[in-house]
Amino acid sequence: HWLRFIVSRREGGTIPQVAVVGTHRGAAASISTLLKDDGHVMTADDRQAMIARLKQLKSLTAINGRRVSATLQDTTQRFHAEFSESLDLAANPFLVENVEPDAMDAAELTRLRQWLGSAFQHIRTTRQVPRVCLQVASLITTKLRPTLPPISTHTEVIAALKEAAGDTIDFSDDARNRAILSHLWEAGHLMVFEEVADTVVLNPQAFGTHVIGQLFCPRSGPNFQSLVVDEEDGYVFRQSQLDAHLARMVEHGCDFGDAQQALQLLTALELIIPLPSTPDTVDD
Repeated sequence: HWLRFIVSRREGGTIPQVAVVGTHRGAAASISTLLKDDGHVMTADDRQAMIARLKQLKSLTAINGRRVSATLQDTTQRFHAEFSESLDLAANPFLVENVEPDAMDAAELTRLRQWLGSAFQHIRTTRQVPRVCLQVASLITTKLRPTLPPISTHTEVIAALKEAAGDTIDFSDDARNRAILSHLWEAGHLMVFEEVADTVVLNPQAFGTHVIGQLFCPRSGPNFQSLVVDEEDGYVFRQSQLDAHLARMVEHGCDFGDAQQALQLLTALELIIPLPSTPDTVDD
């Protein structure tokens, strides 16, 4: 799904570079504990599903000092077959444990960083970045993020940029302004949603960590506390859960707007699917 999204965003015949990364190998230990402690109260189908997940995680093998997953390798090969003409996919997937890594994980992470370094170097040498985009990116980091909410409107962003830049950058042309912000979206500096009330996410890293990450990580760990969903919820959540979380984030100085706006952004990113509601749960 994400690969199709990446393909839809490419411009001018460019071939995006993509690496497939497998994480959470350590989840096998959590599943083993869950089966041991709660297996007697699970339904037969739930127990078999957990066992299948455990077998999949334990099927990893080590070849020449590098872990290999037949399942992830097959998935990567299918990606190669489907996207060979539109994406430059890394030949093999990377497998890293991000909670309790060992020496083999450290070596794999080094390989991943080397691949990313080569990818960025390719971008630097093959794509010219307009000077104005570099200037605006700097203003967003140093001037706008400290003063504007993480989610603002296009009008608010351009007004703040005009004030911050003074006479050094011309923001009088709306089409040019939108082209600049679009380029910065491609580079990961922000996200633009013209179809959602002309909204701009000024800090996609914060939005990814505190909103997207919370919705898709039901299990807490040593370096992460799940605040919205738990393992019983899985990947289904209610609007009231998100409302409560966003209110907590405001208390900590991060105002991501209301839940309805966040849901619109997540839907536009095609990360969530709103489920049918009954009259009693239409707002949840």
